[in-house]
Amino acid sequence: MRPILIVHASQYGQTEKIADRIASGLHAEGVDGVVMAARAVPVTIDLTAFSGVIVAAPVIMQAHPKAARRFVVAHRVMLDKRPTAFVSVSGSAAGKELRHALACERMIEKFLQRTDWQPTRTASFAGAYSYTKYRPLVKWMMRWIAKREGAPTDTSRDYEFTDWNAVDMFAIDFAALVRESEGEPSRRMSVMRATPRSVVTSGR
Repeated sequence: MRPILIVHASQYGQTEKIADRIASGLHAEGVDGVVMAARAVPVTIDLTAFSGVIVAAPVIMQAHPKAARRFVVAHRVMLDKRPTAFVSVSGSAAGKELRHALACERMIEKFLQRTDWQPTRTASFAGAYSYTKYRPLVKWMMRWIAKREGAPTDTSRDYEFTDWNAVDMFAIDFAALVRESEGEPSRRMSVMRATPRSVVTSGR
């Protein structure tokens, strides 16, 4: 079975971490995942070598990175010919209120409209407040947003909110989707790896 390409436009590391976790989940299901940064994808890449494509991008200052949009626009015709998914990573996804869910939906819809893309699956995962990696202006803005949302504001530390069980379930679902499209039987569901929802890490 051909591998699945996972393209990420990570800015501070969390989206890349999620992409790697998806690749691990696919591998557990017997499917190889190839992780590449969007800015490093060759212009001449042949997507027929992959049975499916996942694009993962964070929300930074109310928008997804241009690198993710450029990849989708450049390869949209080929993307439409295989199972695909768009994964949006944001702080809003960590919220429990309806407004947070609606904010995630709006950002995904905005990306899809700008790229004229209709992926087979979409997903929204909580990311992290990577204060120790932000430039001063971004750190100030993220702290302001965090204070407004009741999130942690200690900028000497990083805060991770990704629900890793949800990421694992996404990988299982996408592996099954690709197997179905390839005419292969689905594997038995894997045992999920439990990970705490919120982890505080030391500043670097």
